[in-house]
Amino acid sequence: MVGINIGNIKNESLNTLKNNWGTGVLIHICFFLISLLLEVLNSLEELVFNQVENSLLLLLIFLVIFIIMNISLTNANVMGSLKCFLELAKGNKLEVKHYSFGFNYMFTAFRVGGAFCLFTFLWSLLLVIPGIIKSISYSMSLLIAIEYPEISGRETLKLSMKITDGYKWDIFLLGLSFIGWIILCVLTLGIGFLWLSSYIDTAYCILYLKLKRNRIELFEELDSEKEIYL
Repeated sequence: MVGINIGNIKNESLNTLKNNWGTGVLIHICFFLISLLLEVLNSLEELVFNQVENSLLLLLIFLVIFIIMNISLTNANVMGSLKCFLELAKGNKLEVKHYSFGFNYMFTAFRVGGAFCLFTFLWSLLLVIPGIIKSISYSMSLLIAIEYPEISGRETLKLSMKITDGYKWDIFLLGLSFIGWIILCVLTLGIGFLWLSSYIDTAYCILYLKLKRNRIELFEELDSEKEIYL
């Protein structure tokens, strides 16, 4: 098992972002604006429920619709942002045009996001700690889905569990290492998050590629199927 050096990942992330900060900020402006729009849509949920509160059937129908929309749109938004930075981590140009990827694969976003929420919730029913551990195990699922959108949500989670096996503590420490920056961004009334989010996304994309490289045999069949399809 090849070790993961958090300091090296963060340094590589900063080097990768050189001359790309402006585009990264633009991508995250899009991300936060879409997130704000989704919050507005979520606020309409209570209004709709008040209109149909006398009908249990309609209430359940609208509840299911809102859950599906929320999971699909939220994860499509995240996938779009991650797609941009995954391309950058691979050595390609950071471009806003990749942002549409998540919304082009809405069903994939729903499958993977839904599976992530469901299984994390079920593990959290046991205790909080198992839920946190599983969320770390599943943390690479959206990045896997970006590269392999054709596989099922559950298979994506399984692959994420396999490549993060033995590295969950490293992933946790990487997230923890950004706490200081997060506090500073709060002091800037949130404006700093436009830069910090690019830093974090790039770091996790670089980490994902390293974890994938460590277990490349898991992806060889998927890669060969993609070549045949292309």
